[in-house]
Amino acid sequence: MLHLNFPLNSSLTSININTFLKHWLAGGSPRLILFCAKTVNFDLDALFDDINVVLVENFRQYTSFGYDLRREDGVTATVFYRPDGEMIIAVWPEIVCHY
Repeated sequence: MLHLNFPLNSSLTSININTFLKHWLAGGSPRLILFCAKTVNFDLDALFDDINVVLVENFRQYTSFGYDLRREDGVTATVFYRPDGEMIIAVWPEIVCHY
């Protein structure tokens, strides 16, 4: 189980997180459960550049709104951006989405 929680003064950009999401989608950080970081210069288009996502509007344990990503092995993560600049990536313990 891997939880990544960056300091409140981190300076991760949407492009940095996009790189990490692509790494995760390719099978990297397989033990990741939760990722939290403050971001600067948030840009939704840059965040999901070259990544297929599905908008989620139904309630879940972590959030009520976000974007789902699914790896080829079926593992799903939800990406949620809070107005205070915090980016949260929650990996679901089981396959919960059936697209």
